Amino acid sequence: MTGRVVVTTTRLVVRHLADDDPFAPGPWRDLAVEHRFELRSLGSLGVRVEPEEPTVEVRVVLDEPARGQGYATEALMAVVDHALGERGFARVVAFAPSADERTQHLLERVGLRAVAADGDDLVYLRRAPGTDTNAYAKMPDGS
Repeated sequence: MTGRVVVTTTRLVVRHLADDDPFAPGPWRDLAVEHRFELRSLGSLGVRVEPEEPTVEVRVVLDEPARGQGYATEALMAVVDHALGERGFARVVAFAPSADERTQHLLERVGLRAVAADGDDLVYLRRAPGTDTNAYAKMPDGS
């Protein structure tokens, strides 16, 4: 498969199929989640960067046959770690319907914690290590 590799794990490759930077501020960008050795698509992981904040929002949708095998946890953990580590973002956020315990547990497994409610959704957050919770952090490009 083609596209720019964003992260790899033991079993997975997460790649961006477009030419732009998936971590640039703007609209949602879908990343393909693929099995590293079987070269098959498992689903997608979306990322969206806030234009005014050093925050990445994430979501993951796996195809039915790929669910329940740890792929979502593995892909999401790799992308969250990449965003907070190599890419230098201060926060990663995600939303989960308040009735969707499966998604809530997934977000908790990758270190996000419920911090607020937004209508029928729970808001989950993970901060970069050493991030001052009261300070407004800069974008990774220094702006």
